[in-house]
Amino acid sequence: MKIKRLLTLLQIGINLADPIFRGMYHGKQRHPDDLNAVLSRAKEIGCQKLIVTGSDLTNSKEALDIAKEYRKALPRSAICQDV
Repeated sequence: MKIKRLLTLLQIGINLADPIFRGMYHGKQRHPDDLNAVLSRAKEIGCQKLIVTGSDLTNSKEALDIAKEYRKALPRSAICQDV
């Protein structure tokens, strides 16, 4: 039996380049890197697209690197720089 998906979810404004996703708080490692787990949970609940944001040029470059790294996991993601 096939289940028809009723909703397509789009997460907007997710700053995956924020060190918090790598377990860093105020420059100190507080927990293991959980970026993979965050993205896996998003995909599991049906989130098909992400708009990855950056707060400045450096952060946006990091966001672009993350989008490239996870291209296969979430192929429809985009990069958007906050202004």
